[in-house]
Amino acid sequence: MMRRLFTTLLWLVFLFTLHGAKADSAKAGSVKVDSVKVIASIKPVQLIAAAILDGVSEPALLVPVGASPHGYAMRPSDLVRLREADVVFWVGPEMEPFLIKVLSNHRKGTVVRNFSDYESDQEHEPHNSGSQAGHQHNDSLAMYENEHSHQGHEGADPHIWLSPAHAVEIAHSMVEALVEKDLANKAVYQRNLKAFEASLRKVVMENRERLSQPVERAIFVYHDAYGHLAEFYDLPIDGVVTITPEMQPGTRHLIKLRETLSNAGKSCLFTEPQFHSPILDRLVNKLDIKLGELDPLASTVPLYPDGYMRYQEKLITTIVDCVGSTTQ
Repeated sequence: MMRRLFTTLLWLVFLFTLHGAKADSAKAGSVKVDSVKVIASIKPVQLIAAAILDGVSEPALLVPVGASPHGYAMRPSDLVRLREADVVFWVGPEMEPFLIKVLSNHRKGTVVRNFSDYESDQEHEPHNSGSQAGHQHNDSLAMYENEHSHQGHEGADPHIWLSPAHAVEIAHSMVEALVEKDLANKAVYQRNLKAFEASLRKVVMENRERLSQPVERAIFVYHDAYGHLAEFYDLPIDGVVTITPEMQPGTRHLIKLRETLSNAGKSCLFTEPQFHSPILDRLVNKLDIKLGELDPLASTVPLYPDGYMRYQEKLITTIVDCVGSTTQ
């Protein structure tokens, strides 16, 4: 009797120990220990970072989905997250002016990268990252050789991420910054970069195929954000409602735009989820205009390693569905 009781107790101890070991193993497998802390200013930058960080860490987002980065007011918790970050990615002063002062006094040891310089990089010169990332990517940019600079927003158009060419440049810069902070995962970042370029090349080819069908409607957009996208894919944009979305367009501009819309005949006017203006209803009244919605900030795109590719697909599909030959 005592022997049977002793055997039973041994089995209970064994099962309890085994269960605890499995729980600890599962817990350890679900937590990335000492992973690099990365924060991206806006969702499109976060999507590119997610591709490069795949298998290492998940980038956090600073400006919440639905908010505009042009005039965002940071909360105390945002300042804490920036202070605790190992790497910070942002577009630049024209896109996120609220970050200029904050990031000029960032914590020592934090790697901060902005990508506004790529706006003026018209020729996309091969980039030699030297000892940091150890690559040259002139071949990777071969499919982007027709990309040119776009001017807008009273200067350089800050919406650089809309161009796949600039997205590749951003991804390369991210690898350099991450290797500087996290040398142990250099091979992972470089492998993810190659996968990003290959996937994006495939999506670009598919998008260009979609855009090869006959266009039956002129393209008008809510605000001047799509120059890089338009130039990359050779899309003619016939007009914009407003240069800066935070400001209502003037009466003279609206009268001229209404005349342009009327003369254009069949048209598509693309609005944005971040901004809705009652002016649009009056602008398109009794005209042959189909409304669509483009989201330059990728608000509804899931945060996956292929998120940027899904974003590009969604942008072009939305445009094609509106302007293509199947449009009624």
